[in-house]
Amino acid sequence: IESVLVCGLITSVCVQHSAFSIFEAGFRTLLVTDACGDRGRARHDAALALYGDYMYELVTADDLDDPKTGLVKAKPVWLSLDSEDDGAGQENTGVRSVQETVLRTGQDPTGATVVFED
Repeated sequence: IESVLVCGLITSVCVQHSAFSIFEAGFRTLLVTDACGDRGRARHDAALALYGDYMYELVTADDLDDPKTGLVKAKPVWLSLDSEDDGAGQENTGVRSVQETVLRTGQDPTGATVVFED
């Protein structure tokens, strides 16, 4: 994983702290501004102005979809949250490791989470 997209609620707290942790871990951090929200527009804008384009890149969903400057279309990778035997007799709970670059997530028609990879 080289680049991480960040979005979510409460831009000034949760999103900001997540973006900082990702940046601090050495990943390219892209904060999707129109996929974030706060208790008010002024608070959201102030949080983006604080570290935007310094600690993380500010992008919109349209930027990501642009064929020239956005992320490339990726094929889905399905992850299971079910317990499985890891082949060594150990039960593995949680998400299994994904070696590919993760670009974005979404849901399929059944509601299952889809992770798109490079």
